[in-house]
Amino acid sequence: MLGDFTPMTTEITGGRILEVRCHDSYINYKIDSDFKAGVDLEPIRADPFTKLIKADGRFPPLKNESFDLVLALDVIEHVQEDHKLVSALVDLLVPGGKLILTTPSHRIQMFPSFLTKWISNSQGHEVRKGYSQEELAKLFDRRVDIRISQWNAPFYRLLYLPLAAINRVFPGLVKYFIRPIAQWDFNHQDGPNDFLTLEGCKSVLDGSWKVSQNVKP
Repeated sequence: MLGDFTPMTTEITGGRILEVRCHDSYINYKIDSDFKAGVDLEPIRADPFTKLIKADGRFPPLKNESFDLVLALDVIEHVQEDHKLVSALVDLLVPGGKLILTTPSHRIQMFPSFLTKWISNSQGHEVRKGYSQEELAKLFDRRVDIRISQWNAPFYRLLYLPLAAINRVFPGLVKYFIRPIAQWDFNHQDGPNDFLTLEGCKSVLDGSWKVSQNVKP
């Protein structure tokens, strides 16, 4: 469901797009693009217009510099060797290509707060709960200009458990609740108990890599 709460995914059009840990390619399905591909350990064929690749995101069998946009939504916190995943994502981007990556903050609190750990474990966050902005920025080398912003998602965090229950029983119904909740959260992005959204741009300037990593305090 996280992709529905990520405003940038509704603004993506054109180019060659790769979604890492695509699952059923739900995000790709909503994007109008020249070419769409998805990488997952167990991909599910749902979008006939997405080329599915069964592979580990750290070692994708794809040519470097072949995508204009790479999406990694709610993925990196599950990966032990996160630096290898980041390196692979950057390698796949063409110069000037864009990366969108989302992950929980290390200080995220769901509702009720005492169930945060249980919810995190149920989402498969055995490797790590999340990142601080500084920890996330350190994973990126001199090839990428990055901007990290907070996404507080108060209504998503408040309604996560009932949404998850509805999705389990009536998976086709939950989408009718997600869009208005996403709009409410879009208007309330700042806050301490949040997710992080990283936007990265791989650039070449005068034959050398551009260096400018800006982390929003």
